[in-house]
Amino acid sequence: MDVQEQDGPDEARVRAEVRTWLEANWSLDLTLREWWDRFGRSGWAFPTWPEDWFGKGISGRLAVVVREEVARAGVIGPPGGLGQGLGAPTVIAHGTAEQKELYVTALATGAAAWCQLFSEPGAGSDLASAQTRAVR
Repeated sequence: MDVQEQDGPDEARVRAEVRTWLEANWSLDLTLREWWDRFGRSGWAFPTWPEDWFGKGISGRLAVVVREEVARAGVIGPPGGLGQGLGAPTVIAHGTAEQKELYVTALATGAAAWCQLFSEPGAGSDLASAQTRAVR
């Protein structure tokens, strides 16, 4: 059975929309920077994000349909990492308009990448082993 035959009306609509968009916009002639800028600004790269901030405002269930179509089309997926997975959603939820414009735009289009570093002596990324002491 074809995956599309199992879809409800919302899934079928999203599948058709993203398929049409990918067919019209993907090209092997694009650089990665050009593709990520186009993909990020379209809303399809991060479809669960709000429409005002480079998303489509759709559910996680429908975002799976988008990922399936991106994979089916064989195109390069969106930029990924801590910035897109944790940073952008946090800035979208709690940031100022200026912060959203600066950070979310760059993360959606792949112009920025974020990482998480820990510098606790003797702990590294294992914060459970972090130790403190007080000196009077």
